[in-house]
Amino acid sequence: MQLVRYAAGEFYRQHFDTFHSREFLPKGADSFEFEDYVEWTEWAAEKLRGLDPSKIPEEFREGGPLFPNAEDPKTFPNALLEVFYDYMNTSNRFKALFDTDQGAWIRTNLDNGAENLVKDLMDEKRRPSYLPRIIQTWEEKLGLGELRYTFPKHDTNSVSHFFQWVRWAKERVSYLGDKVPAHARPDGDLYPRFTVEFQEKLVGFILDDYTKGFITRLTNPEWYDWMVFNRGRNHVLFQVMQAWPQFAELAIRTWEARVGNVPELRYKLPEYVQHFHPQRFVTLFLYLNNQTKIGGETVFPFSQDRYSDEKIVRDGMDECSSGLA
Repeated sequence: MQLVRYAAGEFYRQHFDTFHSREFLPKGADSFEFEDYVEWTEWAAEKLRGLDPSKIPEEFREGGPLFPNAEDPKTFPNALLEVFYDYMNTSNRFKALFDTDQGAWIRTNLDNGAENLVKDLMDEKRRPSYLPRIIQTWEEKLGLGELRYTFPKHDTNSVSHFFQWVRWAKERVSYLGDKVPAHARPDGDLYPRFTVEFQEKLVGFILDDYTKGFITRLTNPEWYDWMVFNRGRNHVLFQVMQAWPQFAELAIRTWEARVGNVPELRYKLPEYVQHFHPQRFVTLFLYLNNQTKIGGETVFPFSQDRYSDEKIVRDGMDECSSGLA
């Protein structure tokens, strides 16, 4: 939840998502490469060849511009990106992601008939993260359930393991109820949370409960000194876990020992977990206003939905003159 308070004459513009720009995962985790694109094209081409051609739209049949072909440097990748660009542009996704520069780059290269566009887009300096959406837009245009692709699983990282453990521990504490020590219950000091404060507490426990030699064997002397120096600061645990994958298990075992080694709270790390951003089902804005006649207004400038076709004009706030108000 994000709180916004304002008085008469005050305006708050462009509320940015404070979680959107934070890098939770280690560099390269959950990313995509050109080889992922190649594997998908080979899979999709084989699936299409096995279907009755009469069920396949003409442009998706072998020889058509949207028939997957990783060896084609121009026709298929450009047709594929045309489908993707049309979706992203008409839905205002480029604007909503504040990524219009990439949209302009794609449009310019498509207009110029450039080659190897997908390969260039998969460069880490571009947008390899767009690959799943690119494939989904192709699937939606094709409209055949048989052609729904699932990417191979990425290696699980320590941050994902940590998030999964916090969720598991919360549910476990709720299920066990009074069997859990008081300090690990929702109103206790050791109740597992996704908060920065809980992470800081775990770092402090680790530094207090283990010797320098033990922690150094898991990391190195430089990282140990860094943890000591930055103890009490934000996101220290995440940064250590991003660099040293085994640190997530150490944090979990430290919590278990502090709680009292309750067998029912002993966690076994699974081989794989699907990463998720904790507590991000919805962002709730609460506007607090002490004005009885002049109220606030929320505008979603990138929304395609409108209550009416009436043109909205906001003097001095052009970004609030479009979208849903």
